[in-house]
Amino acid sequence: MSGVYQRKDHFYNLAKNEGYRSRAAYKLMELDKKFNIIPLGGRILDAGCFPGGWLQVAAHKAGSKGKVVGVDLDPIEPIRHSEKHAPIEFILGDITDAGIRDKARDALAGHADAVISDISPKLSGIRFRDVANSIDLVSQTFEFAKELLCNKGTFVAKLFPGQESEDFIKGLRSQFDKIGRSHLSSSRKTSSEFYLVATGFHNLERKD
Repeated sequence: MSGVYQRKDHFYNLAKNEGYRSRAAYKLMELDKKFNIIPLGGRILDAGCFPGGWLQVAAHKAGSKGKVVGVDLDPIEPIRHSEKHAPIEFILGDITDAGIRDKARDALAGHADAVISDISPKLSGIRFRDVANSIDLVSQTFEFAKELLCNKGTFVAKLFPGQESEDFIKGLRSQFDKIGRSHLSSSRKTSSEFYLVATGFHNLERKD
């Protein structure tokens, strides 16, 4: 799924210089510029938010009237709040756990405009196993997203090439107006990852 790992690349150094928690912040910036993921005043759930780079970008884009909730198994250092940015609430725990989901739902206090996820399982280096584990995690995240997303909401997730990923994307087509995918310039050159961006959510089984 990847080649030689280069941690301290251009985006790593840029993140340090500009005060972002991780180089991944530039991935969300790039995606938002292309797909308009984070609306002003929006409510956003970041599933698998450690160390907080996506939280920082989402809070900035959502603005003071928005709300950003992050969930992760690993604790994050508190993010300094700005009056111009959305407040951030962090929940420590597993996004697949029912109790943690209840906490996230309560924290949002309403439907989410976007559920975003850069989540990835611990990689074994065995490609088919890593892709399968990644799809399982993303699928579980989407099952929760279906409960949270507002009408016309957006779902964003990291995927890796493989038939499982293609099957997952195919399964989303009936629930969104548009399905996009993007290989990012801000991803590591050695990574095969791409990002799914599903916009215009509609769930006929749920009455908002």
